[in-house]
Amino acid sequence: MLLHTKMIRVTGVKDLKIRKAEPSDLDKIVEMQLSLQEHLENSNPSIWRYTREKKELLKHDLEKQFIG
Repeated sequence: MLLHTKMIRVTGVKDLKIRKAEPSDLDKIVEMQLSLQEHLENSNPSIWRYTREKKELLKHDLEKQFIG
């Protein structure tokens, strides 16, 4: 698992908490990952790109990583 289960506070940022991902977060995590990948691909034409298959498996892969 990539995230710790305890809550931590980030100083200097009001009301921001880092917590373990929950199943209801999964669609947002997938959206953020795809947005980040799109940004990387646009900013660096030489970077490896996600294949169609990778995009299709992304939700399942992230669920295993973050939710367990």
